[in-house]
Amino acid sequence: MADKKYVVAARVETSNQDCIIVPEDAMIMATHRVVYGPETKEKCEEWKRRNCK
Repeated sequence: MADKKYVVAARVETSNQDCIIVPEDAMIMATHRVVYGPETKEKCEEWKRRNCK
Protein backbone atom coordinates (compact mmCIF):
# COMPACT_ATOMS: atom_id res chain seq x y z
CA MET A 1 0.00 0.00 0.00
CA ALA A 2 1.36 3.39 -0.98
CA ASP A 3 2.05 6.03 1.63
CA LYS A 4 -0.69 8.60 2.05
CA LYS A 5 0.13 11.90 0.36
CA TYR A 6 -0.57 15.37 1.73
CA VAL A 7 -0.66 18.94 0.43
CA VAL A 8 0.00 22.33 1.97
CA ALA A 9 -2.73 24.90 1.42
CA ALA A 10 -2.47 28.64 2.09
CA ARG A 11 -5.08 31.36 2.39
CA VAL A 12 -6.14 32.69 -1.01
CA GLU A 13 -4.74 36.12 -2.00
CA THR A 14 -1.85 35.90 0.49
CA SER A 15 1.78 35.05 0.21
CA ASN A 16 1.65 31.65 1.96
CA GLN A 17 -0.18 32.72 5.11
CA ASP A 18 -2.39 30.62 7.40
CA CYS A 19 -1.05 27.37 5.92
CA ILE A 20 -2.65 24.02 6.69
CA ILE A 21 -1.58 20.46 5.87
CA VAL A 22 -4.32 18.12 4.68
CA PRO A 23 -4.54 14.77 2.85
CA GLU A 24 -4.33 15.27 -0.90
CA ASP A 25 -7.88 13.98 -1.40
CA ALA A 26 -9.42 16.22 1.29
CA MET A 27 -11.92 18.92 0.49
CA ILE A 28 -10.29 22.33 0.98
CA MET A 29 -12.41 25.35 1.81
CA ALA A 30 -12.52 28.01 -0.88
CA THR A 31 -10.52 30.29 1.43
CA HIS A 32 -7.36 28.22 0.76
CA ARG A 33 -5.43 27.02 -2.28
CA VAL A 34 -2.80 24.27 -2.67
CA VAL A 35 0.73 25.72 -2.65
CA TYR A 36 2.79 22.52 -2.26
CA GLY A 37 2.38 18.80 -2.78
CA PRO A 38 1.25 16.13 -2.98
CA GLU A 39 4.11 14.78 -0.88
CA THR A 40 4.71 12.93 2.38
CA LYS A 41 3.42 14.56 5.55
CA GLU A 42 6.99 15.04 6.79
CA LYS A 43 8.04 16.88 3.62
CA CYS A 44 4.89 19.02 3.76
CA GLU A 45 5.65 19.96 7.38
CA GLU A 46 9.22 20.86 6.43
CA TRP A 47 8.05 23.00 3.48
CA LYS A 48 5.46 24.72 5.68
CA ARG A 49 8.10 25.60 8.30
CA ARG A 50 10.35 27.17 5.64
CA ASN A 51 7.73 28.92 3.51
CA CYS A 52 4.59 29.79 5.46
CA LYS A 53 4.01 32.74 7.72
